[in-house]
Amino acid sequence: MNTQQLGPLLVVAVLGLIGVVMLIVGLRTRQKAQASQSWPAVPGLITHSQVDSRTTRSRSGNRTTTRTSYYPVIRYSYNVGDMQMEGNRITFGGVNTGLVAATAMCNKYPAGSQVNVFFDPQKTKDAVLVPGASGTLGTILFGIIFLILACGGGVYTLITLFK
Repeated sequence: MNTQQLGPLLVVAVLGLIGVVMLIVGLRTRQKAQASQSWPAVPGLITHSQVDSRTTRSRSGNRTTTRTSYYPVIRYSYNVGDMQMEGNRITFGGVNTGLVAATAMCNKYPAGSQVNVFFDPQKTKDAVLVPGASGTLGTILFGIIFLILACGGGVYTLITLFK
């Protein structure tokens, strides 16, 4: 096998690795999200609520594209027993990054408002405002797609190597 033949195998290995990582992250997040549906709730207080943005620029030839993503930043405090805790996770699986959705989320949880905080009784620092899964299926599906591409590419590469 020469170095020219290693290129496609490296691409296949990278695709496979990305697929495995995405699948593991997606499955773990989904498992935690499902478990959160049975977590106990305690009263909490929204301490911070604002829409933040992240702007990225990409260049293709002479064209530069600018894209701005918006996301809600919400922090809250809650007590478990006599321990005061702080959290910032809204839900498992991420939150939509559009301006309208981020603004709506911040309007739903304005600073100073009282909320229910759902926490993991085994690890009380893990908490959410909205228990359950939201968007975890996409990560799992992309992981599966990457694995299928890696398997298909691996089979194709091996067939072409041994012709």
